Amino acid sequence: MLLQALLYFAFFDRSFSIKDGWLFLTLSILSFGIFGNIHNNIVDYELDQQKKDFTPFNTAAYTIWALIFIILGFLFGFVAFYLTFSPTLLYYIIFFPVALALYNLFLQKLPLIGNLIIAILGVLSVFIPIAHTKGIDYHLETFYFLMEMAFLLTLMREIIKDIEDYEIDKRFNYKTLPVISWKTAFSIYGFLNIMYFVLLFIYKDSLTQFSFYTLIITGLTSWVIATKLLREKKYHQISLMIKFMMLIGFLAVTLLS
Repeated sequence: MLLQALLYFAFFDRSFSIKDGWLFLTLSILSFGIFGNIHNNIVDYELDQQKKDFTPFNTAAYTIWALIFIILGFLFGFVAFYLTFSPTLLYYIIFFPVALALYNLFLQKLPLIGNLIIAILGVLSVFIPIAHTKGIDYHLETFYFLMEMAFLLTLMREIIKDIEDYEIDKRFNYKTLPVISWKTAFSIYGFLNIMYFVLLFIYKDSLTQFSFYTLIITGLTSWVIATKLLREKKYHQISLMIKFMMLIGFLAVTLLS
């Protein structure tokens, strides 16, 4: 929601109208995201018990919370639909919870497909509220850049998380990319790192000099640190660093440009 707010207030009027539906559509997608996270914890309860940082929880209580948030997601979504009267919103309202449930139950166990689904959902969750309620015609190049950057970084993070969970996933017969091919997983991670810089040069003319060089320095610094962390097998720290890279990217292109 922080990234959505950055986009909204950076590119549009600093005050917002509740009638444009942005707030309710954002709350709807946020509620579905929380539902997806809780549902994932329930589905992966046995698997997550193998992790060192696992904290036991009451699955019945979690199920109730999952139901509460999916209901909230639909309620907020229908309010947004009422305010905008856009039939397309109904597709979003159905698509997000269904995609998240399918990911939790089946797709996360497959090589790369689950990673791509989460990367796509992550991008859509940030950009759909703005694109649908405010329009992006006047900021098209910037939005394309931010969407592609968010997709690349989210996919990088998902692959790193699968690498971190390699031993447990293998034990539970998950067919994630590292389980299928450890070398391929690292190769794709490396390729996505290169594509980050390629993307910056493709959109260089659409960025301010300050934004461009901030993102270059952030990318190079992160690459050096990640290389060291990979040798030490500190995958969780790399995952956190990628999230930080995304935040810096959005700040550099929105508030600081």
